[in-house]
Amino acid sequence: MASGSFLRSVHSRLFVDPVRRVVHNEVTEVTERLADTVADNDRELRRTLQDLADAGDQVAEAIGRSLVRLSAEIEALQDELTRLKEASGTGEPPTGR
Repeated sequence: MASGSFLRSVHSRLFVDPVRRVVHNEVTEVTERLADTVADNDRELRRTLQDLADAGDQVAEAIGRSLVRLSAEIEALQDELTRLKEASGTGEPPTGR
């Protein structure tokens, strides 16, 4: 009986314990590298999303400016159309502005 216990103890000390230490060290190292990679990817994703949000804001501003210009052009065209209709109703040739 004692020899079986002794063999298990030697087996643990010579094989099992070193393997556990190596596995533990490897798992710890891989876990740290994975955490660093996840943190790097998180930072990159946040930066990309912020860039996209900034680009969206710029597009919205450009569209807003274009709509203001188009609105002014439409108003000018409506004024000109009204002037032309009034001029054609009087029988007089339209005059330029």
